[in-house]
Amino acid sequence: GKLPLLEAGMRVRQEHGMDNGVGNGGGEVVVRGQVQGRGWGGGLRDPRTRPQLLGAVALQGSAVVASSGDYERYFLHQGQRQHHVLNPRTGWPTTGVHGVSLIASSVAQVNGLGASIMVMGADAGKALAQKQGGLAVLIAQSNGQVWKSPAMARQLGAA
Repeated sequence: GKLPLLEAGMRVRQEHGMDNGVGNGGGEVVVRGQVQGRGWGGGLRDPRTRPQLLGAVALQGSAVVASSGDYERYFLHQGQRQHHVLNPRTGWPTTGVHGVSLIASSVAQVNGLGASIMVMGADAGKALAQKQGGLAVLIAQSNGQVWKSPAMARQLGAA
């Protein structure tokens, strides 16, 4: 629900003549335009080590950064991580994918996709990402492996 609200806020700003802006809601980011002639800067946090960054990105034009994961809101119960992304087949929290970050040009491309990839698993998420043109995907697995789509590798290398 956060991304559509941020998108609506950006639309209102634009209706009032503000063509450049950023909206941030709980880690979800929507940008439009530029800041002082360059892209909006930001970092992708490493879900395995929260204070660390996996890299920086520079976003301009219309862009969206969406993240899903089990690393912000969770608790441990009998040694198991319990979090808010549930697998609808089991009713239990997802396992295998620790976090997903997505960068795209529109909210429609990413809204709900991160949680879906957490449910699908890393392999299915990678296959889906490779079919989606213009979508940058980072998948951090619970085993410590991090996969970046070619578009995400370019985003992280361009900042």
